[in-house]
Amino acid sequence: LLTKGNLATLLKDKGTPESLAQAEALYPEVVAGFTAHYGHSNVHTLVTKGNLATLLQDKGTPEAVAQAEALYREVVAGYTAHYGQSHVETLLTKGNLGTLLVATGQLAEALEMRREVAVGFERQLDPAHPWLAMAKRQLKEVERAVSWEQSKAMVQAGAQAQAKEVCAPSPCASKEARGDSHLPSSRWSLTGALPSSRVRR
Repeated sequence: LLTKGNLATLLKDKGTPESLAQAEALYPEVVAGFTAHYGHSNVHTLVTKGNLATLLQDKGTPEAVAQAEALYREVVAGYTAHYGQSHVETLLTKGNLGTLLVATGQLAEALEMRREVAVGFERQLDPAHPWLAMAKRQLKEVERAVSWEQSKAMVQAGAQAQAKEVCAPSPCASKEARGDSHLPSSRWSLTGALPSSRVRR
């Protein structure tokens, strides 16, 4: 099982469509085997689930992303029970879950997750560690995204209220009166997922 898991990770890192499909087929076999031998909360099982989650997240289809989110949550819960909420393995998985949450528009939870990661890494890692720098950058990005969404909602609410006051009782046809936003797209490109764990002896 360890060898299968390492092969799956090698195939995933290779990154070709064929190798990714092979890795996607192997990881569930390894998860099932580790679960049967050690239990669903064993570290080997959790590491493999985390690696499968990163593969599914990168695959990017709605179904794959939903599966990845569920797996990440299982791994976070397992690592928290096994190591504690501030352990580096727990924080790495929270960071990857945070990236997925941003991509799927779950900004409030992503913000909470990335705060936990940044604070945890600040306590656990050297100030010059690249993971800490990445976590801080990702936190700032999602803070800006949340702030932008809040500002856009306020602008839209204000414009709609103004339109009602100015146009009532006759309808208005202009975009400004209807409260259409002229602000740029609220989609953020937040890249740089934290490294996933590897199956190891």
